[in-house]
Amino acid sequence: MAKIADCKVDVTYAGPFALELRSFVEPGVWTGEKTAVLEAIFEGLKAAGYHYFSSRVPTMRLQRKGQSAVYRVPLAQRGALAPYRGKLVHIVCLGRTHHHDGRRFALAELSQNGQLLRSTQADSK
Repeated sequence: MAKIADCKVDVTYAGPFALELRSFVEPGVWTGEKTAVLEAIFEGLKAAGYHYFSSRVPTMRLQRKGQSAVYRVPLAQRGALAPYRGKLVHIVCLGRTHHHDGRRFALAELSQNGQLLRSTQADSK
């Protein structure tokens, strides 16, 4: 079975906060301002219809807050991503859980051109 971490696709995310999330790609010094911006982004993602779940760093290969990627979910995927089998999703790392390699993530389904699907946005209302 293919792991989700091996299913990254070369689709540029073009949804809400796309430019802001790109600024969190490289590690850097965390300031109060950067933390506040990231928290505002997380609230915006929730309002845009992103769904939250938790997983592990080796499973997702995302570990820093704000780090994100677009994946095509494997057809045999189980767990929180099972409803998205065969679909493109944008996943954002939100931060740590209590476990040393556990992380919280947010995800939303995307179209082929990297835009959020309307059904995802409608689900959040």
